[in-house]
Amino acid sequence: MRGERLQQALDEETTYNQLRQNIQVGFPDTQKRQHATGEVNVGNIQFVPVANGLQINAQSRSNSHNYAQSMIFTGVETAPEGAPDTASYMGTDGETHNITPIALAGSRAKVNCSCLDFHYRFAKLNYSADALVGNPPPLYQRKTQTRPPANPARVPGICKHIIRLVDMLKQQGILR
Repeated sequence: MRGERLQQALDEETTYNQLRQNIQVGFPDTQKRQHATGEVNVGNIQFVPVANGLQINAQSRSNSHNYAQSMIFTGVETAPEGAPDTASYMGTDGETHNITPIALAGSRAKVNCSCLDFHYRFAKLNYSADALVGNPPPLYQRKTQTRPPANPARVPGICKHIIRLVDMLKQQGILR
């Protein structure tokens, strides 16, 4: 059963909307994460054009700590300059790129954040679902059994820093 669910997750392409929905299902009673994005300040957004996709790197600050986020979207469609319903960004290659806004519901997404919430709750599961940018964290050995597991539903997901970055990119028209 568990192997079948894992194989199904690997066969499917994970979207941002699926990762976002997972945190609502896996953590229905939380007062943080998706409810605490207002305290996150995102800055230094970099757009890295990649073959048939877009990598977005950013730095954010919350609770006097700095964190790094990275997201990769595949299936990004380029658009002619000046075409209606398009978005543009300045890539790290120094060129302006025009794209059709990336649909969060239909584009494959891989994410990563350097915060501990993401690291301990989602990174390993995102890796298993092929939704992690970069390498998985080392296997964590619990030191106590007196507390519940960090992610009892064992769902891949996202942290408040990634949610806030996506909200900003929606406002800029890059994502929809």
